[in-house]
Formats: sequence, structure tokens, C-alpha cells
Amino acid sequence: MTRPDKDVANLCINQWQAATDVDAAKSEYYSYSHTFEGTQTSIKQQRPPKRKNATLSAHELPGYYFVTSVHELYAVLEELAPYHAIGISIETTGPDPLIDRIRVIQLAVNDQPVALVGCALFSRDSVALVSEFFRNSFTKVVHDGKTLLKFLRQIGIDLSPPYFDTMLASRLIKGGLEANHDLKSVAKAYLNEDVPNIHGSFSTASFTEGQLQYAARVARVAMALHEVLLARLEEVGLIDSMQLECTCLPAVVDMELNGMLIDMMQWQELQDYYTQLEEDTAFEVCSKLMKPGQRTLSEIMAINLDSPGQMKAAFKGVGVHVRNVREDELLKYEDVHPAVASYLRYKRIAKIKNTFLDALPTHVHPKTGRIHPDFKQIGTVNGRFSCQNPNLQQVPRDRQVRRCFVADPGNTLIIADYAQFELRVAADISGDTAMMSAFRQGQDLHRFTASLILDIPIDHVTKEERMIAKVLNIGLIYGMGARSLRRYANYIYGVQFTLEEAVEFRRRFFAAYSGLRAFHRRMSTSPMASVRTLSGRIRSWPEGREPKLTELLNTRVQGTAADIMKHALALLHTELTGTDAKLLCCIHDELLVEAPKAQAEEVAEIVESTMKEGGSRFLRHVPLDVEVILAQNWAGKN
Repeated sequence: MTRPDKDVANLCINQWQAATDVDAAKSEYYSYSHTFEGTQTSIKQQRPPKRKNATLSAHELPGYYFVTSVHELYAVLEELAPYHAIGISIETTGPDPLIDRIRVIQLAVNDQPVALVGCALFSRDSVALVSEFFRNSFTKVVHDGKTLLKFLRQIGIDLSPPYFDTMLASRLIKGGLEANHDLKSVAKAYLNEDVPNIHGSFSTASFTEGQLQYAARVARVAMALHEVLLARLEEVGLIDSMQLECTCLPAVVDMELNGMLIDMMQWQELQDYYTQLEEDTAFEVCSKLMKPGQRTLSEIMAINLDSPGQMKAAFKGVGVHVRNVREDELLKYEDVHPAVASYLRYKRIAKIKNTFLDALPTHVHPKTGRIHPDFKQIGTVNGRFSCQNPNLQQVPRDRQVRRCFVADPGNTLIIADYAQFELRVAADISGDTAMMSAFRQGQDLHRFTASLILDIPIDHVTKEERMIAKVLNIGLIYGMGARSLRRYANYIYGVQFTLEEAVEFRRRFFAAYSGLRAFHRRMSTSPMASVRTLSGRIRSWPEGREPKLTELLNTRVQGTAADIMKHALALLHTELTGTDAKLLCCIHDELLVEAPKAQAEEVAEIVESTMKEGGSRFLRHVPLDVEVILAQNWAGKN
């Protein structure tokens, strides 16, 4: 391949990057003629002939050419049009798509030089040209497609499906096994290729030869991974799961770019309230640690409640000999001394305040005034989303907290969640006739279970009895033992019963739901090194490590629920096209959408229907019920 003279090429690139007016920059560019080794050459002439039946490793592939004019851009896109798969990468000035800019778009196809498109040339016409090209039906091969799509959206380019995200493919293939999924790690694992670290920043005025070679290599490696990972996905039966993940990509982009609006005045009031609550609870703990004839209250108050060593010693001083001060250990001693329960409450308050209330305002974006969390599509071993910066999945269900998440003036929040979602999935997968029948009849399964377990008419079930049944339903579908069930009931729901009662409740539950019990037995007695969800998603365990029953059940049920939600998100992204609604957030079984008040009812119907449709693809015997409310904030109804 021919290369441009380095000085001439860099001079042209610098002129493009420094120019503020694209048309003026074009004139300057053409005055330099962009001479390649003394001869003006077309893009087609630069490209070597295609080598049929030849496979090149990434380090053997041809080089690159830098596209710095609209004329060349037309030629590149025309040349790439016949290809069925094109690798697309970007280099940016930084990681934030709301502030940082794309500097280079890399387009790669097999056995050909990589086209590096300098984004300084992008005018309205060139953006429209690239947008039109990206709407074509070729497969867009990307690595970390979510980030790519977000940056492209910010310059007005919408990358249309189909996609093949090599990061998602790697996560699917590993099936929960520990691994890194950055491009460097995936390339080493599947191609035995070393991707060098980038030298220098793409925020500088000009690019070095090393930077351009790096940009080309990144695109080539992603493209080389496509064939290898596609074959591996086919081999292990993950094509449908890959399709599901890739079609969900645009919805994830929507959620991250749209973000959530916070009422900061209410949030400050909440921070002040929790600060006082933390102080009051700390005093309560110290008061209960007092022992007559020993240390004074002022001495007790000097104890650092956040020091595990000091608290262990303090508990020992009142006769509570704990191994550590983790919650699972302390729960065993709640009935032994009143200071233990107070300290557990203190820890929960401090955690909410320190890791959530105090931290969340730091994530409010300076440009939008919203928080834009990072959703990881395959963020857990069973395929569920995870969330960070901040973790909205851990927003307490406290009304005081959730009322701070609000709609813009003139807009309404549509809050939709699957009713008893995982229980419906468990009923469908297990084939338990009693559970399936209850759902088909529109029963509230918690009341239904309370009636069966406590042997009372369903219309006589009290609120407290329903709560006991809720604990049993949610805990026992995942195979909890009696001790774990008791701790779970107390810690999560504040429901207390004895170990003997837990044993008896558990026995009655599985007597009532014998189909579920049989399903658990099948799962526990069949030797398994991996398990699949209803979409075919796989979770594997390391060789020699036998999975626990709870892990198998968790993957089958929660993993399938995640599949359903992702399919619903993909459908919703499409169905909301043409409305002014914005998809904001997904919290396991719940979706938040914001829409103008005039469109809210219409959008609510769309959300409900697509969520139900998402389930009908996978569940065959149990209907899904979706509860939808309209509100001004996340806390509840108008």
C-alpha cells in the first residue's frame, strides 16, 4: 500500500482540525492537493486487489488511509457499500459523550486498508451522508457499541442495526466466568493478538503516525474478532442470545443519554434529615452499650462506630461475642442484646447517607443537570443489568428518596413494572400447576400462598399474613433453607418468625407447590457444569466447581426475567419512535419513561403492551401483568 508523505499529510490534517469553518477548510485542503508520494490517487486506486480465500491475522492486514475531504468520503462509502459487515470504531477527545468529541471514525473491512475519517471535515451534508450510509443493512461490527452509539448520536448520526458487539459476544461466551472483556483482553484470548496501548491523546491538534496506526489496528482487530466470535457463538448455541443483546443496545443508549432529573432542593433536605438520623441512631447505639459501673456515656461516645475492631470490642464488653461486625453475623445476635439491632439500623442509615445520598449529587452532569448512569448490559453472572456511577438499582424504595426523582415541567413520568415478575417466570419454568392456575385466574400469589400455608380463606388474609407469604414466595423459589429464610425475612422485610416456624412454613410451601419442589429436585440431582435461561443464555462454572442449587435456580429464573426485560426494551425503543417520550431507566422489573403530559396516556399504553409482548416471546403458560402509573415523581401517583 502507498502512504502519504508524512509532512504533507500532517499539514493537511492540522489545517482540517484547526479550521472552524468546514467550507473554508475544504479550500485549504485542496490547495495542498494531498499528494501521495508525488501522485494524486483515488481511494480505489490506493486499495490493493481483494484476496479471495485468504485469511490475514490482524498484524498482517494492510494499513490505513486518512480521509480528509468530502470527495474522499463519498468514494470511501461507495467502495464499502457492497460489504456485508463493516467494523466501526471511534477515537474521541475523552470518555464523556455529552462533552467530548469524536476526532476519528474508523471503518474496517476484511483484508483492506482501514479508512480513518477525520471528523473535522463533518458538515451538515457529510453528517447526512454518513447517517444514510449507516442506515444500510450491513452488520455493524463494534466493540463496546453502547459508547460508540452515544458519541455518534451527539453529532447527529444514528447507527442503525444490525450490530455485532464483540464485547457483548465475549461476555455471553464466558457465561459468567471471570474474565476481562476490553478489546485488548478479548483480542489476546481469541486472536492471540497484542493491541498496543495508545500513545498520546486524540484531543491534541494533530495526530501522530503512532496514533493513526493505533486507530487502524483497533478497527482491524474488532473486525477480525467478528468471524471468530460468531463461530464460537454458533458452536455453543448463543446466536439468539446475541441477537437479543444487540437489539437491546439502542435502548441502553437512550437510558444513559436521557438521564434522570433530580430535585436538588428536596435532595438537600433529605441529606439533612439523614445526617440528623445518623447522629440520633449513633447516640442510641452508644446508650445501649452502656453497662452500669463501667465506662461513662462520654467514653462510649468516643467509640468509632465505623471501626470494626472497636465495635467488636464494644460488643464483647456487654457480653456479645461476635466473630465480626458484618450484617450476616450480627443478625444472629439481634435477640441477644438490644445494642445489636440499633447498630444494624445505624449501619443501614450510614450506608444510605454516605454511599448514596452524599454521593449522588456528584453525578449530576454540569451540562444537562441530570444524572447519566452507566448501565452494563450483561453486568451479572445471570445476565441481568448492573448499574454504576451512580447505581440507580440501589435507590431505596423509600418515598422520601424516590420523590426527589422528578419529571421536567410539563412532563409526566410513566412508571411500569411487572407484577410478581420472577414468581411468574418460576411458575412457567417449573410447570407448577397450582402456581400457574393462580396466575391464570388473576390471583395475587402472595395472598394465594398465605391461604394455602396458613389454611385460611383467601379473602380473610391480613396484610401481615400476606407479607409472610411474600417472604416465602420470593425466598423459596430460589431454594433457601430455613435459617437463610428466617434471616432474609428479618433483614429485607422486617418480618420475624422463629426457626421452628421457618422450617414448618418451608414444609407447607413445598407441599402446596409440589411441581416447584419437583423442579428443584431435578435441578439438584442432575450433574451440571452450566445452565441456560429460556433465551439460551448460558451460565458456566469453573471446572471442578459444582454449582449450588440456589445458583442454578437464580440463573434460570432471574436470567430469564432479564431476557424478557431486554426484549421489552428493544421493542419499546422502536415503538417510542415518533413520540416525544424518553426512556429513562430500567430497574430489574421496572421501567421509567418520561413524556409530555399530552402524550402520557398514549405512551403508557405503548409501554404496557410492549412489556407484555416482551414476555410472550419466552413464557408459554403464564401471562404477565404490568402495572403502570403516571406521576410527577418516582414516589407514586398523582
